[in-house]
Amino acid sequence: MNWKIVSKIADVAELSQTDHQNIYIVYVKDGNGQNIIAKEAYGLTHRTQVTKELLSEYGQYGIDKIEHED
Repeated sequence: MNWKIVSKIADVAELSQTDHQNIYIVYVKDGNGQNIIAKEAYGLTHRTQVTKELLSEYGQYGIDKIEHED
């Protein structure tokens, strides 16, 4: 079915003057490239958690690729 999960950096949060954290948008895309759902993730650890949640929820549709753009 060629569904995939894609994440992209949407913004950067300044936690302090010396500490920054990426904010990601994590998408589930169908075989035609249409977005099915999107969720925000704050930092790499949260992005991994959101990716696992989406894979669990939409895995039955044949997700065969995960792409993280940094």
